[in-house]
Amino acid sequence: MRSVPVLLSDLLLTSLAAVGHGAEKKADAAHITVKDAWVLEVPPSSEMSAAYMKIENSSAKGSTLVAAQSDVARVVELHKMSDEGGMMKMEKVAQIQVPAKGSVALESGGLHIMLIGLQRKLKQGDQVTLTLRFEDGTEEKVVAPVRKRSEME
Repeated sequence: MRSVPVLLSDLLLTSLAAVGHGAEKKADAAHITVKDAWVLEVPPSSEMSAAYMKIENSSAKGSTLVAAQSDVARVVELHKMSDEGGMMKMEKVAQIQVPAKGSVALESGGLHIMLIGLQRKLKQGDQVTLTLRFEDGTEEKVVAPVRKRSEME
């Protein structure tokens, strides 16, 4: 049986390790930058929209986007479009890789974030807040304007 001082010592070391790990997570978040974020304006009858952006990673270590949240939709999913035999197919993906010292574009016809079950109508000029969650536990909050597709072409 371990003595109380030994148990307290073990607890202190475990706590310090956890604090150090938390500081590392916060440092990793500083390496992620989100640029040119926007959300697609859709007809009032639509209950779905999509968010697009560029995610940059200045770290020497890759990062992985694993989830996103927004208060404008009941469900938020990571998706990709792909061409399968001349037919465009959209599917949910579990994660999006952001390479070390690189970037990934979330854009129409490719990787994107789906907003499903819109809680309110989105019109040009509105702002949508998204929270991006990465595999290491860090989060990045993004405010994206709602735009018409014609503005992006």
